[in-house]
Amino acid sequence: MENEVQLLDKAASRPFSDGWVWIKKAFGLSQERAGKWLLMSVIMCLCIGLCGFFLYDVSINILREFIAIFLLLSFTGGLVVSMASLIEEDDLATSYLFAGFQYKFLQLLFLSICLILISGILNGLGYMILMAVGINIMTLAVIVPIVFFISFSISWLALPLMMLQDIKPLTAIKMSFLGSLKNILPILCAFLIFILAIGGFVMLIISLADILSDRTVSKIRFLVLVLLLTAPIINAAFMYVGYRNIWTNVPME
Repeated sequence: MENEVQLLDKAASRPFSDGWVWIKKAFGLSQERAGKWLLMSVIMCLCIGLCGFFLYDVSINILREFIAIFLLLSFTGGLVVSMASLIEEDDLATSYLFAGFQYKFLQLLFLSICLILISGILNGLGYMILMAVGINIMTLAVIVPIVFFISFSISWLALPLMMLQDIKPLTAIKMSFLGSLKNILPILCAFLIFILAIGGFVMLIISLADILSDRTVSKIRFLVLVLLLTAPIINAAFMYVGYRNIWTNVPME
């Protein structure tokens, strides 16, 4: 069991290299009890896929979007709780996947509404600015990253703050945004590493596609499937490590 994790009064400012720590720890945590993590990811994907199947004919797009975001936040919140339980208590149970539905249902509903509204406003503002100044490479290179960063910064720490520290949704969004503003450099580092890793892997597969045997291609497809199934786990681990390093007294190194 680790030392008791307590919330800081103000967000910590981490160095640029901490972005690498977040990714390294996230991948490392996803490997601990990998079989159970994969089972939880499969259950999550099946539940979301099943809901998507039944909602396919729903004509109200905003309703489909809301339900999708709510489900994603709820299951990811359960994974964050699972991650905290594993690291802080050495305990991991499949039932923790549903912790968001069990303990934070109304808060997650409200968080989903808030994120949809804020994202809609941001996208609308971005579109109006692009229309006012004209769409070109320079404006896209400025506006798109800013909108993406704000959308990312209001959500990625809000979920662990809500699930693990019982912070109210609007306060959690504010704390997530403030914590992100103080840590733009490590966030940039993490995204650069992620983009380079994904891009490098894709380019490698494309360059070797003509010389690989069918058996090797099948193995690569299986590997890609496993990576896709671990993506929700790595995402939750990334959120948890970021939360620990920015907003608590026990950062992970």
